[in-house]
Amino acid sequence: MFPLLENLNIDGMDWPDDDTFEEIIKCVKTIPNLKSLYIKVNDHERIHNMLQVLDALEYLNGIPVEHEDCVGATKDKLNDSFGTDPGEETINNDAEQQ
Repeated sequence: MFPLLENLNIDGMDWPDDDTFEEIIKCVKTIPNLKSLYIKVNDHERIHNMLQVLDALEYLNGIPVEHEDCVGATKDKLNDSFGTDPGEETINNDAEQQ
């Protein structure tokens, strides 16, 4: 499904509960060549879980994603990412961290 789609912007959608958010992320995971995702997300746990599921994602809200380690400071950068220079910030994620 959507094999050529590389960029997806669903930032205008609100997620009423965790179950709805998780279902959307599962659907997004089925897009095989997705490299960049814009999505409204403010909860650190949601960000962490989303980056674990979308392990091939290269950009989240315009910020490069590094899946090596995930620290709170970089999650804060994601929350403040709009209006920033994407070349100056990196989001890190380590699927091994709990």
